[in-house]
Amino acid sequence: MSSQPRSQPWTSLVQSKPPETEAATAPLDGDLMHAPEMLDAIDGGLVFVDRDLRVIFCNDWFASASGIVSAEATGRRLDEILPGCGRASLTTAVTAALGGMASVLTHNVHGPIFDLRSRSGRPLTHDISIQPVGRRPYASCLIQVTDVTSAVERRRLLLDRQTARYDALVEGVPDSILTLDAKGVIGQANAAAVAVFGRQPEELVGRHARELFEDPGSWDDAWRLALAGQQAGSGQALTCRTSAGATARFEPSFARWEAPGRLFVTVFLRNIDERLASEAALRGLNERLRWEVTERALDIQRLEALQRTQAVLVAELQHRTRNLMSVVKSLAAQTIASSSSLESFGEQFTVRLAALSRVQNLLSRSNEQPITIGALVRLEIDALGADDSRVVLDGPEVRLRKSTVQTLALVVHELATNARKYGAFSTEEGRLSVTWGLRDGGSRLKLEWLEEGIRGAGADVPARRGYGRQLIEKALPYEIGAQTCFDLQPHTLRCTIELPV
Repeated sequence: MSSQPRSQPWTSLVQSKPPETEAATAPLDGDLMHAPEMLDAIDGGLVFVDRDLRVIFCNDWFASASGIVSAEATGRRLDEILPGCGRASLTTAVTAALGGMASVLTHNVHGPIFDLRSRSGRPLTHDISIQPVGRRPYASCLIQVTDVTSAVERRRLLLDRQTARYDALVEGVPDSILTLDAKGVIGQANAAAVAVFGRQPEELVGRHARELFEDPGSWDDAWRLALAGQQAGSGQALTCRTSAGATARFEPSFARWEAPGRLFVTVFLRNIDERLASEAALRGLNERLRWEVTERALDIQRLEALQRTQAVLVAELQHRTRNLMSVVKSLAAQTIASSSSLESFGEQFTVRLAALSRVQNLLSRSNEQPITIGALVRLEIDALGADDSRVVLDGPEVRLRKSTVQTLALVVHELATNARKYGAFSTEEGRLSVTWGLRDGGSRLKLEWLEEGIRGAGADVPARRGYGRQLIEKALPYEIGAQTCFDLQPHTLRCTIELPV
């Protein structure tokens, strides 16, 4: 598609105006009116209109993309050459521009204003800006058309890739997962949800999630909390009818997130029938024990001790679970803040979860095997896979408090990871020395982490403070009363941590 020859030059078009109206209808000031070739060379559409909304000039790009012959458009009103779809929006914006108010009509709000196509006939997605030209009172305005087809396609491709990654993640999860919009309408359901509810994905998508549950009121209560960014209580259960015709109970958890301009909520539904059955069985067992104890007075003390132990274990489990969830949430938030992409987030979050898993393994055996500072440091150094000839570990086996193990392990993990990426293990000559010992009569433990032979500060080392340094300088003093010092020099890194034992 190419532009047609113009019926007259741009300058002659202006000069052909009657003398008495020339001042009122001059399209613009300056030298642009004498340089139509420059306007034709612009990679975008330019259309000038006068106060009567008549076309004064349109450049070659617009003529080629619209198929409107320049000679035929000149002198005609906009509403005569526009298709009906965009006429009202553009006419209103042009009228406002002639009054001095510039505006922009975007494709995602106003849709296509002109019927524009590429030379191959493909429709062009476009945005339009309208602004007055010259001095007040404005005798003309400029309509500038920008081709955003490539940018829109790139955004669509990026969204498709993100959606594909999300789909691959949720399809492999055994729990039922639903993605809802802000009104609670299902937009996506994973394979587990399809199997549980006995409906095909197309039967679930578009329905309100509350329709799936036997007691919609309970769902509404949980949904209000989810929209407010809160979680329902741990004891809440939602009942639904499964594909087998039986009822099942699910514990919901919610995650709010946003895509450009829209709010979504991902709902995780975990089947708790077995857990509830186990709890019911446990309650029945307790009742039976109580009945037998009333018959056997000698067993009363044993039962009371058992119940006290059970309460302590439950409280400890609840405390550890809440603490662990808080740590995981913090890990996720800090990793998101420091990640430049979804892949980067996935890699960093995975290794940090692995470090957290390792320390949980230590904690699970702490009653039989006390956790010492040496075991903790060696665990992270071994996970790093560093050359033993470049590492020195020295210090007594000092037992750690359980309350300090988790945070201290994350700190050691971050130091080790930093050593691999930017520190001692990122160069061939780098060395690491970790030493520790007791102070103040054995009441405090001092640990020193020293890296030598690192690259000069500023080479590839991040300029801002990362998650590991925040753990050292903020989390350790706040959570366990530690005293810390982080000293990064051009070729050394020294970190000292002193904490109660």
